[in-house]
Amino acid sequence: MPWHFEYTETHPEVSASFPNRQLLWWFGPLVSRAYKKTLDIDDLFELDDGLKSENLMAQWETEWNKALKDYEQRKQAHSFPLDDNILDEKSPLLLNNGKNYGTRSKPKVQNDDDELPSIIAVLWRLFKWELIGGSAIKFLSDIIQFANPAFLSLLITFTENSSAPLYEGLFYSAGLFVSAMLRSLFMNNYFTVMFRVGTKIQSTLTAAVYNKALKLSSSSRRLKTHGEIVNLMAIDVDRFRLITPQLQQYWSSPLQLDMDIVKIMPQGLNNYDTLKLHDSIIFEPSSTENIRNYNEIIDAGADVLTQSWLMCCE
Repeated sequence: MPWHFEYTETHPEVSASFPNRQLLWWFGPLVSRAYKKTLDIDDLFELDDGLKSENLMAQWETEWNKALKDYEQRKQAHSFPLDDNILDEKSPLLLNNGKNYGTRSKPKVQNDDDELPSIIAVLWRLFKWELIGGSAIKFLSDIIQFANPAFLSLLITFTENSSAPLYEGLFYSAGLFVSAMLRSLFMNNYFTVMFRVGTKIQSTLTAAVYNKALKLSSSSRRLKTHGEIVNLMAIDVDRFRLITPQLQQYWSSPLQLDMDIVKIMPQGLNNYDTLKLHDSIIFEPSSTENIRNYNEIIDAGADVLTQSWLMCCE
């Protein structure tokens, strides 16, 4: 099984061309190597810099510190407001309500409306462009999905028409094949992008939880056991990785449903018009009686003509 690749084997995906990435051709040497022998650590490609934990953690700390800074500013603005009354040299020492002046009001309790920094918001700022790119790929895949049955319907119509030219059938067959291949290509790339984002999220959150666990004080460590921290990194964080490829279904499924409804709506309207026309036809008794009389007259006329021909023949 010969393979011919000119790029380096340390980071083949980075140096691969755009068509190469879409077809995953850069992954071929690893498959060929696995076909010949059992893979070990030295046979694997080096991890891309964008997937390394230290680089992801640096980006996370930058965005997370921004979120913490904004939260501290909001909390400080709500926690230490000045007294509403303005104190000057003309202010009396005692008002009618018995309130003393010359002292500041006590700091208020933290406002419940101050939202804590959101992990989801920080993750969105880190990986929003990759998620948007995956959404665009999924949208194109959903659109192309409806081209396949359209070409199939045209191909069936072509087979029923014996006078249709041959090139028309070839065009429909080619369109059926191309639409199926394009949808498969888009779906494969969609899952590649989303699984990559899910892996990045898992690595980032695992490193963040581990880094936070190392910085906990003695009193804070009593609130969480080691098993809970390990489960947080091994189970809860892994759920982010599992749900990332399925996030697009929240808008993709309604889109596909709406497109299905639009596609079958003309047929449903035709059936509705047919049923409505059928219900609007009312056979009155007088009309039925008239039809019976007309039939009797026609039958009587036919009998008269028959008798006349018989008399002429005699």
